[in-house]
Amino acid sequence: MTEGGKIIVIPTGEWLREVEIYPFINFEGRTYSVNFITVKEIENEFIRKYGENHFNRYFMNSSTAILLENLAEPPEVNYDTIGKIFDMVAPKYSHKVGTNWVQHLMRERSAALLREYIRPGDRILDLGSGPDSEIFKVKGMRSVTEVDVSKSSLRIAEDYHGRDSVNYILLRDLEEISGEYEIIFSTFGYLNIEKKENLERIVERNLKEGGILVGAFLNKFGLMDTALNTMLFRWSYVKEKMRGKLSVNYSRYGMISYPRSPSFVNEIKGLRPEYVSGICLILPPYYFSRLVKFSEKIAIIGKIENLMLRFPFLWRGADYILFVSRKVKS
Repeated sequence: MTEGGKIIVIPTGEWLREVEIYPFINFEGRTYSVNFITVKEIENEFIRKYGENHFNRYFMNSSTAILLENLAEPPEVNYDTIGKIFDMVAPKYSHKVGTNWVQHLMRERSAALLREYIRPGDRILDLGSGPDSEIFKVKGMRSVTEVDVSKSSLRIAEDYHGRDSVNYILLRDLEEISGEYEIIFSTFGYLNIEKKENLERIVERNLKEGGILVGAFLNKFGLMDTALNTMLFRWSYVKEKMRGKLSVNYSRYGMISYPRSPSFVNEIKGLRPEYVSGICLILPPYYFSRLVKFSEKIAIIGKIENLMLRFPFLWRGADYILFVSRKVKS
């Protein structure tokens, strides 16, 4: 039922369970705040407009209604909200990575880069670790601190890897960590949703002088992702991506996210880039599942991509930028 800039919905089943964690949703290109009311509050108005038979037919035993109010601009989502979203995804995450060869390749590339730089006894801060971080593919660490927005992800990680030299904390509690680390590791997630100023505070507070940040982020100039979405007439997504700010309509994180330009690696205060490359230059983005399955059968695609990435500056067109930066004296 619509009324001015408002929409009233009577949800049921799985849709109701999922929408309960979102402070706002998107419908037909507009953003609406989510407010829960009771069906009793709108029953008389609904019947007056549509008739009692129509109401009975679609009532479906739900006592909850949702009032959606149009917002000019969605609010920033806090970590508690995004944590609940990822709590739903966490149990399926490892299976998805295991069956998606592009995701698997992305994680292997970042793990291989970490192996090149890690030294025996290094302490690592893993930002946006998820339930099964690729950091555990690497040996030689003295200790690891796993940081994530999702309680469920951290519980699953603890079940896998235990607590021997591993700590698990929620991202919202990160400021309570005062120790310094030789390595901060953050790939394919955290750097896409965090503002640069917050990342710089973490680098200043928690990265040891001479330590390194190993990171990967979504490139707003990534050619394959842009080309495929243009072919599918997703103009709004491409436009937002090029501007460097994806609304919840198009972000894959359930919140506003920030595609970055390759120059981002030069803009982080206190860090000096030592290595920059790309991932997914000619490989399809992992979320184009049909193309991923098709390309998996043509193994040479991955080999051609690795060869192309050896040429200077071609990595600037990759969908993800992979980099290593070292902390320098203030």
